[in-house]
Amino acid sequence: RPNDIYGSGGFGPNAFEEANQTYAGIVEKFELTIEDAKYTAGAAPCPIDSEPMLQLTAGQDLQHAIELAKEYNIPKIKLGAGVYRGSFDTLGRAITIEGSIDGNGYPTSILSTGSATNAILTCQNRETRYTIFKNLLIKDGINGGMYNGFYSDPTLENCVFKNNTLIGDWDGDKEGGGMYNYGGDPTLTGCTFENNTADDGGGMYNAGGSPTLTDCKFIGNIATNFGGGMCSELGGTPTLTDCIFTSNSAESGGGMHNSTYSSSSSLFTMTGCTFT
Repeated sequence: RPNDIYGSGGFGPNAFEEANQTYAGIVEKFELTIEDAKYTAGAAPCPIDSEPMLQLTAGQDLQHAIELAKEYNIPKIKLGAGVYRGSFDTLGRAITIEGSIDGNGYPTSILSTGSATNAILTCQNRETRYTIFKNLLIKDGINGGMYNGFYSDPTLENCVFKNNTLIGDWDGDKEGGGMYNYGGDPTLTGCTFENNTADDGGGMYNAGGSPTLTDCKFIGNIATNFGGGMCSELGGTPTLTDCIFTSNSAESGGGMHNSTYSSSSSLFTMTGCTFT
């Protein structure tokens, strides 16, 4: 944190030079800024609670930035508009990865492709709600959009999962084209799952996971077996509020499929949701 470097008096005129010296391993590759900390000669010091932030441009190595952010205790990565290809693991780090948006609020920072063995985004090291993904378009994943393992509970805001599918698998079946929650309990607000495909849970698959979704949309997702929009099994217990499911399809449960256990009234909650 900046306070550890500059003390309680805020940032002086040499703040950025000192930051560059302190974070030499970072600035060689990425732009380091102090959020809201632009110093003007003669002006008062910047707020002492300002945070350092890595700013990436399209095509830069996001995974390496995450690793450096963990090493140097940088709390935020800001992505410019454009495409970032690969598979990205937050390594248990409490970090905010925030993309850019257009004039309509639609994400313009695109995370794409993934790998034959990993989804585009992975949280599997007990991430908490302080691992935050915001304003990201997660698309064209060849092995799913996102995987949340046991005790990994990230927060997602205004993220779009689009055109993700599976060529590999995590546990023997091709499940969760957009998102797979294997015991993970993410919190999603204002997110969209569109045109994702899988054997089960085209948009989202919950196996023992208990995600909380508010104002989310599931549009045109496809499952060859169960739950075009969402499939919950093995104790998956989602809570949904004001969510919309439209034009999803599957052999069983086009909009949603729940196993007997998952759909128990004491475990499964929906409020103000619509299915068309």
